[in-house]
Amino acid sequence: MAETEQLDVREGTPDRKKAVLAALEDKYGIVTDACRISGVERSTFYHWLKNDPEFKAAVDEIQEVAIDYVESKLFERINGVEVVKGIDKETGEMITYSLPPDVPAISLYLKTRGKKRGYVERSEITGADGKDLNYTVTLDIGGTNNNITTIQESESRPGNQESLPGI
Repeated sequence: MAETEQLDVREGTPDRKKAVLAALEDKYGIVTDACRISGVERSTFYHWLKNDPEFKAAVDEIQEVAIDYVESKLFERINGVEVVKGIDKETGEMITYSLPPDVPAISLYLKTRGKKRGYVERSEITGADGKDLNYTVTLDIGGTNNNITTIQESESRPGNQESLPGI
């Protein structure tokens, strides 16, 4: 990402917008940081975002580039990566070490991008000891003290419905 250009943010809206967009690019789409660096209030940023289609398009493009960058770093972790630790003072050679493929990174990718292939996080709620979970739904329609029907769900067997006196 490019270095933030020093623009006079007091000289009118176009320069202020350019300044915040440059800072947004430098800060990988983090609005608070970009606003702080460029001297633009967050409320002003969001006003422009809502009311200026060209500004919104520029912000959206910066956000997409930031996501692409982060995805590239995620793929490095998925594949494993060589990391440069420093330079050996005696030999002048780079000191590197390898990070193996990262299982949480793989899992994150599959949960977010592999949903249509069945990689989803799902919670299965059961009753005690894995048995069916019974629950009740109570309806009081119209706020009257009529009988209230309670339905218990459990493999829908006859007799799981009962009427209780109104509360």
